[in-house]
Amino acid sequence: MKNKFTKKDHTRRYYLHSKIKTSYQVDAHKREVTVPYSEIDEARNNKIITELCNRFGYNIQTALI
Repeated sequence: MKNKFTKKDHTRRYYLHSKIKTSYQVDAHKREVTVPYSEIDEARNNKIITELCNRFGYNIQTALI
């Protein structure tokens, strides 16, 4: 099954990865963003994570740290 993202979409996706990976762990192959449990509310309100979830099908995964 091939995805239907254009080159522009992939460029945007990897740009969002570069912005978010300083704060959270991003797994591009599983399409998930791992967030510490204490910061879950901040992550849900984060516009970068919201775009990854809505546009590219990413999931927010909580971690007990």
